[in-house]
Amino acid sequence: MADDFLKNTIDQVADMIDEAVNSNDYSDLSRRIGSLMRDVVDTAGDAVKTAVRDDTRSKGQVAAKQAAERRAAELERQRKAAKERAEKAKEEERYFARPEDATGSKIISVIGGAGTFLFGLLTLVLGVFSRFQFSGVSDAAGFLAVLTGILAALSVAMLVSGRRAARKAVRFKSYRNLIMPKLYADVSDLAKEMQLPEATVVSDLEGFTKSGKIKQGHFDDTKTCFIASDELYSQYRSTVESANKRREAEVAEAKRQSQFSPEVQEILTKGSEYIRMIHQANDEIPDELITEKLNRMELIVRRIFDEVRERPELAGRLNMFMNYYLPTTTKLVTAYKEMDKQPMQGENIRKAKQEIADSLDTINNAFETLLDSFFKEQALDVSSDLSVMKMMMKQDGLTEDDMAKARKAQAKAASAGTASAAGTAAVSGQQASGGMASAAQAKAAVQKEE
Repeated sequence: MADDFLKNTIDQVADMIDEAVNSNDYSDLSRRIGSLMRDVVDTAGDAVKTAVRDDTRSKGQVAAKQAAERRAAELERQRKAAKERAEKAKEEERYFARPEDATGSKIISVIGGAGTFLFGLLTLVLGVFSRFQFSGVSDAAGFLAVLTGILAALSVAMLVSGRRAARKAVRFKSYRNLIMPKLYADVSDLAKEMQLPEATVVSDLEGFTKSGKIKQGHFDDTKTCFIASDELYSQYRSTVESANKRREAEVAEAKRQSQFSPEVQEILTKGSEYIRMIHQANDEIPDELITEKLNRMELIVRRIFDEVRERPELAGRLNMFMNYYLPTTTKLVTAYKEMDKQPMQGENIRKAKQEIADSLDTINNAFETLLDSFFKEQALDVSSDLSVMKMMMKQDGLTEDDMAKARKAQAKAASAGTASAAGTAAVSGQQASGGMASAAQAKAAVQKEE
């Protein structure tokens, strides 16, 4: 649009010059060009003003939009912050009551202090007046002195209780802020932070728990740690019970091992160390196949030493096992663990790892054979006992073969008895048939003679 306006202006100036040249009249040319220039300047000024106004309006709209976006972002931030505060307060209220405002307690203490001063002074003054021997005055002064004395005592009580309540409110808020992040704290740490004796901290926490300000408060067994969560306290109890059972087992094991000879005790101690090394290496190796093999190895080795505990006489069979097989095995497992940790694993590492992995099955089978050999004598004893028992049963006719023969004999006897009864019945039948035939023949002969 600006280009069209400039072109039209140039054309008008050219027309004015051509017209002056053609008419040879230049008297009005200057005025006409000047008037045209003024129009051009005015038009350009209006255009500039319009452009500036439009640009200002556009910038104002952009600024307003940016301000609105900033306000929306700030409102969103405030909303999120308020939501987080509400969630935090809700979480805190699971474990702690809301902190009390200490202002009321402070006001009570101030009133109590003022009352103590005022009524104490009145009691003193009235006490002095009650000693003068004025008719009726001493009695009234004495009565008022007693009354103000009671009020002074009540004021002292208000002062003391108000200060105590205010201090407790402040301390409860401090305890709450110190314990809430982890839901537990050492009493010694709380005492340092609060600048109080540990006995006072224990007393405060017990009182707040009893009053319900701390909703899930517990001390440990030694009252050196305070736990503000039932769930954490349950975990603590489980840990303590497990530790107690472990200590009892260790004490029992130590007592049991004290009954062994020094050689057996040394074997069992070394065995426990080898088992620990295998278990630790297994925890650090992520390969599931190796883990399965090491689990089997740990189980077999543990059972070997369990059998030695039960029968210490087996310790004499473990010389090669203790002096070569187990040390070499743990050395191989440790080497596999170290090679498996290498970030760059070349052909040599992969080959060595594979050889160790393949050898674990052979080692496990050998260890299992050693364990099985512990039961060879028991197996022989069991076999001997079974042989003797079978022989005695056979002599008494209680074996399966003798019982089968007895059942066959009984069946045969029963079958023979049945056949004999059938023969007797057949003979009787034949005799009866013969009698009937003889009778029939005699009857026929009589009839013939007649």
